[in-house]
Amino acid sequence: MAPADCPLLERLIVPVLPVYPEISGDLEDMVFFRQETLRRFGQSVESLANDRYGAYQQMAKVARLGELSAVLARNRFYFWQFTLVDILLVADLQLLRFLDGITIPINLQYYFQRVAQHCQTSLEEGMQPRTDYGETDDL
Repeated sequence: MAPADCPLLERLIVPVLPVYPEISGDLEDMVFFRQETLRRFGQSVESLANDRYGAYQQMAKVARLGELSAVLARNRFYFWQFTLVDILLVADLQLLRFLDGITIPINLQYYFQRVAQHCQTSLEEGMQPRTDYGETDDL
């Protein structure tokens, strides 16, 4: 996949994926992740992180996140009752919460919590506190 063909959401969440210990828990895994990011997107993890403001604004406009969050606030769930669509939306979008300097619509944040409560789970389960994620000079 050419870097220009990579969806905006994927480009946005790559810099926050190291919250998962499967990626950042081992230096070798982190080096592989950084190399794979460079190969797939044609940019480093840091470069993608620095591009987050413009990429988020573009994605928010295309995906109509403001309108989506208003609908979700009004309906509580995407189809007025909990469905698989709600799980998919949260799975796809919830990592946006970890983008430094980006504030997603508050109603979307409440929606994430509503879905997590309905599923009796935590959105932070399996994540680790943010650190330098094994930054290395090997790349």
